[in-house]
Amino acid sequence: MVKSKKQNNNRKVFFCLYALTEKKIPSVLLVILIGIIVGGGVAINPIAILGILLLPCLMALTYVNPYQVFVGILIYLPLERFFLAWLPVNIDNILSAGPEALCIFIIVCMLVKNNFKIPKLNIVDYCLCLIVTWAILTSIIHESSMFDVIAGFRLFFRGLLIYWIIRLTSLKSEVLFKDFSKVLVIMSICQSILGILQIVGKKVTPSYWNSFGANGIMQNSLFGVQGTFGRYDQYGMFLSFAAIVLLSKYIYHQKEKLTLFAVGLSVIGIFISTSRQALVLFIIGALILFLPSLKRIANLKITFVITYVVLFVSLLAYWFMPSLNLDVNGRNPFELFSSLFDPETYNAQQNVNFRMYYLLNVGPWLMENHFWGMGLGTFGAMFSLDEYTPLYYSLGLKDNFLNYIADVNWVSVVGQLGVPGVLLILTSWVSLAISSFIKGNLSPKYKAIFLTTTAITVCFTLSGLFGPNFEIKTNAMFFWLLLGLFSKIEKNSLKQN
Repeated sequence: MVKSKKQNNNRKVFFCLYALTEKKIPSVLLVILIGIIVGGGVAINPIAILGILLLPCLMALTYVNPYQVFVGILIYLPLERFFLAWLPVNIDNILSAGPEALCIFIIVCMLVKNNFKIPKLNIVDYCLCLIVTWAILTSIIHESSMFDVIAGFRLFFRGLLIYWIIRLTSLKSEVLFKDFSKVLVIMSICQSILGILQIVGKKVTPSYWNSFGANGIMQNSLFGVQGTFGRYDQYGMFLSFAAIVLLSKYIYHQKEKLTLFAVGLSVIGIFISTSRQALVLFIIGALILFLPSLKRIANLKITFVITYVVLFVSLLAYWFMPSLNLDVNGRNPFELFSSLFDPETYNAQQNVNFRMYYLLNVGPWLMENHFWGMGLGTFGAMFSLDEYTPLYYSLGLKDNFLNYIADVNWVSVVGQLGVPGVLLILTSWVSLAISSFIKGNLSPKYKAIFLTTTAITVCFTLSGLFGPNFEIKTNAMFFWLLLGLFSKIEKNSLKQN
């Protein structure tokens, strides 16, 4: 009896030791090991380890609700430069590719959920395929480096990810347009108010958030604010495109006072951004929206009257500014906008107007000497600057002018894709603008989408003359999203309406 009790006690001790050695100790060691890894990661790079920990959660959320995550990306893009401005450059470069990687994962999730079925291809898809094929073909012919091709493709065509997400989602175009408009109302109001607060901040308590990142050049300028964008011109362009979309929504879809309020605030934001291209493109886009119906000719007159009143008041304010004792350091919006009527603004001398010089001198030279293009990521790409510096020098682009070789997108397109590439893109975009303009009168249900597509396509095309707008995410976002909405509307839906 006593012996059996001892045996039982020995067995209990044995099982306890077994459990401790086989189960408990490995678990403890595993916890300690994870703690060491996480602790070391936080000590070395806290942002990276945070990303690693959040990545599985984000991927799971994307698989469950891909569309909601996509909307989150659209909200994040205007805020991206503000968040990344506070991080080291190496982290900035990695995280800047995050939205694109997430868009790719969204497309994969949508394809899996749709059993890898894709929508029936249409004329828009075929045109895009033709443009991409030519871009790759000319790069292969000219034996461009793999890095240049991948980087160049990313800059010009990453908007295709947005386009295909719109094409693959099961939601209807009118629902998507409504959701996009709601996001823009909130974003444009917040950005405009933030721009105004940045002006106040520069006067009261100058700080980094008033002029961060690349917009540090505006640190001593009262105007030229940037909101949460990388530069003042990106801020102005976003508000310009947003105002066009919201104006179309107000006129043709749903007359909400909040939408009109957002348009008004966006115009103020454009003004204080001091971006002339943003103002010009907004006026062009607004005029396009008023053109389709003769019944709105009165509105068209009102638009002209308002435009001239704003310009007249601006000129008066500029002329009487000294007598009002208003101190405006740096960029003066009154002076800049009135300069649109100054012939000297369009002088094509290199030291006066670099963009005009670039268009009228470098562009024709490329058409003559590189008719078929040089391949993606070559001419006009900052990441391949060292490789093509001798060529830039031969064209008189030296010293500070080398910083602006990517400042005119259409010249970059000529240099990389050649005249055939330019003709392919222009033909596709002009056809899209005309087609959507004609279809704009088919149904009130789709009128806002079609006319917005026309206005944004025209303005986006023209924006390539003023800066590297094709490559800026927050500018390209509007074009590719509306292109997807246009492509998504089926012909039978139009016939039914």
